[in-house]
Amino acid sequence: MTTPMPAEDLPLPADKGTPHGLALSCPHCGKRCYIRTSRSVTETYREAWAICTGCGFKGKAHAAWDFEVSPSLLPNPRVALPRMEYRDAVDAFVTAHLAERDQLDMFANTG
Repeated sequence: MTTPMPAEDLPLPADKGTPHGLALSCPHCGKRCYIRTSRSVTETYREAWAICTGCGFKGKAHAAWDFEVSPSLLPNPRVALPRMEYRDAVDAFVTAHLAERDQLDMFANTG
């Protein structure tokens, strides 16, 4: 079994004080997980591997575009996302967030 890598031992970019990538919260200890590698499966779906800076957990996550609120100025002809009005998107997010208050927020800013 390998020892978890403490946050202070993660490689840092020369010009920034945090590791590269999007930070997610660990499903086990709640500390930051950093995406170490990822790949595009389609134009709207991506797989990623992450590692936790607190407990050493490693896992696979995914991200997908569900809809657009503003069309691209450089549209990709292979991408056809449903359109949602901005206000409707915000209302849907707030409603879902309030309904699931007890659920762990995977994008929470934990430290």
